[in-house]
Amino acid sequence: MQQNKIEELKQYGFVFNGYQGFIDKANLAQMAMDASLLTPPNSGIPVEYTAFLDPAIIRILNAPRRARKIVGERKIGDWTTPYVRFTQIEQTGFVQPYDDYADNGKSDINPTFPTRENYVFETTIEYGDRETDIASRAKFNLVSEKQVSAATTIDLAMNRFYFYGVAALQNFGLLNDPNLPNALTPENGASGQKTWPTKTAVERYNDILALVADLSARSKGYIDENSRLRLVISPARSPLLLGTSDLMANSVKALLKEGLPNLEVVVAPEMSTDAGEMMMLFADVVDADDTANKVADLVFSEKMRAGRVVPYLSHFKQKYSAGTFGAVVFQPFAVASMLGI
Repeated sequence: MQQNKIEELKQYGFVFNGYQGFIDKANLAQMAMDASLLTPPNSGIPVEYTAFLDPAIIRILNAPRRARKIVGERKIGDWTTPYVRFTQIEQTGFVQPYDDYADNGKSDINPTFPTRENYVFETTIEYGDRETDIASRAKFNLVSEKQVSAATTIDLAMNRFYFYGVAALQNFGLLNDPNLPNALTPENGASGQKTWPTKTAVERYNDILALVADLSARSKGYIDENSRLRLVISPARSPLLLGTSDLMANSVKALLKEGLPNLEVVVAPEMSTDAGEMMMLFADVVDADDTANKVADLVFSEKMRAGRVVPYLSHFKQKYSAGTFGAVVFQPFAVASMLGI
């Protein structure tokens, strides 16, 4: 009789898998006394009901962004600005012996206008209605996490452009400005090798002093051991600044602090290049009496622009954009580098 009812219900779209019987007046007392099971037997509570979902979010780290620790950053124009020109003026002239009836000698200026092009770039996020609700069950805000991801993506790209510029544009970085001097080659150490792992602490220290000497010579003494300097080195080489030798107890870092009191060390992954390990030395300014005349600047047109949220049938999209002129090195002679450490 009950099987007939099941077959009849199937015709109306009702399917009861694992059915063992209906509750009716005839078996109500039996059900009340739990005389037998009407549902399939189970082995216990599903284990997922005992799991704990930690509401704390563990974010995967990205590579450190250190370009802004090397030189300063400033805004020029906006995203409508196609390019920027900088005015550089060189003073020229010569003198000759004085004569009451002569107009010997001449002084003049040589203005130049280097150009940097604005590179405007973008990224987008999108999120659906159901997707957002499902994420809330997992105890995190999907929209805000995607917004943070967009901001991080923009900043990672900006840092990359500050180091490498943008190909095919007049937009250069700290590593590839065409006016930068050629990199120095380190001297061989007592081991006969040039790389720092094979050198003593004194030999590593002397490599850094070679960069200081190079800056001092090219700046005609404007830059010296008392100038504000930034040494940029890779994470693979920075621990070697702590090394000591059998002949002295002081580390390279201690020697630098004593001999170059205004030196700051910046660790940047970009110093590990395809051509080898590299270090760079930047002077903050050339003339200590003219602090406004900086050696280099990181220049952006837009730090980040958040576009409108565009609604679709059951999802949303939003665009984020930014713009950069790259790194502008105004005084390339105040930057020294060494490749192959």
